[in-house]
Amino acid sequence: ILMQGQILKLAQEVTGSQNVDKAVTIALESYLEQKIAEYKQMAKSLTEKYGVGFSEFKEMLGTQLTLTWEHEKDYMDWEEAVTNLEYFESALERLKAYA
Repeated sequence: ILMQGQILKLAQEVTGSQNVDKAVTIALESYLEQKIAEYKQMAKSLTEKYGVGFSEFKEMLGTQLTLTWEHEKDYMDWEEAVTNLEYFESALERLKAYA
């Protein structure tokens, strides 16, 4: 297990920044951007699959769309994508405000 000081040194090494705060900020920003891209892609795939946005899909579920395992799983995945996308975008905004 790496000690906190070793982790900070590694962050400096991989980002090329001697400033510890800047190194951690760069690494965290990269992570947040990766998560945002991942959840945007998940939401985009489901939007393309159903031809509607998440709220429309939610309204259709159980009426125009039967409650199948596939639809329920897509609902859970889509809700996860929307919720996490909002969270990670907010976290990135906060990070940029701190920097």
